Amino acid sequence: MNGESKPKFDPICFITKNSVLKKYISVFLALSILNLVSGCSYYKVKPLKLESNEQMVTHIRDFNNAEKYFVLHANGYSYQLINPFVIEETLELSGTVQNLTSPHLHKEYQESGRTYRYKDYNTPVLDEIHLYLSDETKLILNEKVFLPISEINEIAYNKKNFGRTIADATLTTIGSFVVIMLIVAALKSSCPFVYVKDGDKYVFSGELYPGNIIKNAQQTDFLKLPDISLDNTTYTLQITNELLEVQHTDLAQLIVVDHPKNTQAYNTSGGEIYLATNPLAPIEVMVDGQTAGLNPVLKTDGDKYLFDSQINTTDSKRAVVLKFNKSKEQKKANLLLTLKNSMWLDYVWGKFNSKFGMYYPEFQKKQQEATALETKAWTRSQHIPLTVSVKINGEWQVVNEIQSVGPLQNREVLIPLDLVENYQEIVEVKLETGFMFWELDYAAIDFSNYSTVKQQVLSPVNAITQDGKDVNELLSELDDNYFTQENVGDLVTLTYEMPDTPENSKRTVFFKNKGYYTYIRDYSGIPDFQSLLKFRKPEAFTKFSENEFHNMIAPFTKGNDFYTSTNEK
Repeated sequence: MNGESKPKFDPICFITKNSVLKKYISVFLALSILNLVSGCSYYKVKPLKLESNEQMVTHIRDFNNAEKYFVLHANGYSYQLINPFVIEETLELSGTVQNLTSPHLHKEYQESGRTYRYKDYNTPVLDEIHLYLSDETKLILNEKVFLPISEINEIAYNKKNFGRTIADATLTTIGSFVVIMLIVAALKSSCPFVYVKDGDKYVFSGELYPGNIIKNAQQTDFLKLPDISLDNTTYTLQITNELLEVQHTDLAQLIVVDHPKNTQAYNTSGGEIYLATNPLAPIEVMVDGQTAGLNPVLKTDGDKYLFDSQINTTDSKRAVVLKFNKSKEQKKANLLLTLKNSMWLDYVWGKFNSKFGMYYPEFQKKQQEATALETKAWTRSQHIPLTVSVKINGEWQVVNEIQSVGPLQNREVLIPLDLVENYQEIVEVKLETGFMFWELDYAAIDFSNYSTVKQQVLSPVNAITQDGKDVNELLSELDDNYFTQENVGDLVTLTYEMPDTPENSKRTVFFKNKGYYTYIRDYSGIPDFQSLLKFRKPEAFTKFSENEFHNMIAPFTKGNDFYTSTNEK
């Protein structure tokens, strides 16, 4: 969105209003995703859980019988082991060391726990078995070796990563503009959008009060806005309705924080401001009980944990455990996360709503009578929030539940941790949620202790709608007087007068907002009440998510024992 005037033709608005075209686009997008599963895809170097040398011998023998391609990793180099043979009497692995052959020559060193990309013509990578050897192991090209099993630190195999494939599908099969247009017009179902004016253009900056679809359950939202070129006098942003929904906004204030240049400002879900000076990376990451690579959480770069592990569970939950170093004296810390909800959650939420058929408008009216406690209890029972737990004296203790933040933009989240009862030199943090509901892009811990932060709360000086009406009084304070945007294409432009920035200070701006939204849907058909009653039970929606995913990829996973057994459970 550029400038303050509405374009003469808005393709998103056009598609959103055209229900027939929207359905065709939805089908096209789904087919594009499924096409990627069978085309350009991802695999993960998945480590095996081994408890003994004998168990290691068994796996190696089975892989050898299956004619797998053995890759030896030693001292940062990789080789092929041809004619592998296990000597069970001496617990040794024999074979001849040679250079890797195409297509097993990779641009990147294949690390255990990492996810990599491949194309259909390169499917032999799925036959690779990786043996990670101790640093003392010496390998010589074209010579036969006898490797003691005890020198094999880890065995891993390449496993197709369907979750990562689905998550990245639209961005790699069709252009980014088309992706955004299709998502918004055909699949997206949440929140007003906010754009911040940077020079002569407006920059998309996130979604407001995400997940607040029930008036009685709405919560104040705090959105960190991007760094922009400020003229130090005014700050301008826009709130837009670009979806089939009615949006009710009660508050639109800025929190301006001035802090030392060597610090980063974060806010909690309750709006408290904390400063971080020295974020520390985790020393180990475990995904559903298996050690994984660190790279996905070392920086915000789109390399993410997707909570999509290929495991069988009774509750369809997935978990990531982060381990950090600490001193015994440190009793407080701040967990720093960069994350967002997945588009998959948005998709399955729409599938769930469609089960109401023609009854959906009536259901939505009744839903507005639910209390905040009832709403939170149901979402918790379905594992929709991201639960944050800390291990204290060997037991996991829940310290926070991160509510929905929307799927279109990463959010920075800070969680204060009380470590008074933690006498160890390790902090273990568990992040747990339902199948593919969240995407974790960055994680760190910070032990800074800033007690004072200079901050100012600003209300808009004016708020002008697309029709030229000033609705400033409706947005300046919490009073249950809502500014309502009923139509796709509605927008309001807000202007704030900015205070001077103190010398040698850095400025961070947060958007304090509150409101709720209701969907406009034209579902047809008879409600599937028999199916809907099941969603009253705990974990029903979580299991629904996993089953929907496996149903979607079923045509591409025939013969895969894991997906067959999971899909039938």
